Amino acid sequence: MHNPSTPTGQNPSGPNFDDRDINLGKIVLFGFYIAIFTAVSFVGLRLLYKAFDRQAEQADAAVAAFVKDTRVLPPEPRLQVDEPATWAQEFARQKAMVGGYAWVDANAGVVRIPVERAMDRVLERGLPAREEQAAQ
Repeated sequence: MHNPSTPTGQNPSGPNFDDRDINLGKIVLFGFYIAIFTAVSFVGLRLLYKAFDRQAEQADAAVAAFVKDTRVLPPEPRLQVDEPATWAQEFARQKAMVGGYAWVDANAGVVRIPVERAMDRVLERGLPAREEQAAQ
């Protein structure tokens, strides 16, 4: 409906702010700034990660060179890495010592004989006894 009291070109309910509420240029400019900030952040983070990778590679190379060139064992006692294998090795060494023949001192003619053989010899000959000394 047309109200003759309102001039032509004006809204009868009040002024028309449809095209003045949103400034399209400022929104496009804000979007452009966000895109630039995102691109700069991406490039900056990419460069930062590359620098971290270079530092990590240099540190790994330094550690690898240190380990390869100067391997020094710690002083005794060392930790057992494989305890069952260590015990098995020690048991085999002791069993060979107790159950085998070996020279203790070749120059003096002292030999080590198996324990079973030594017990048989003690049974045959008896235990050595001390000679009684004359009382003075």
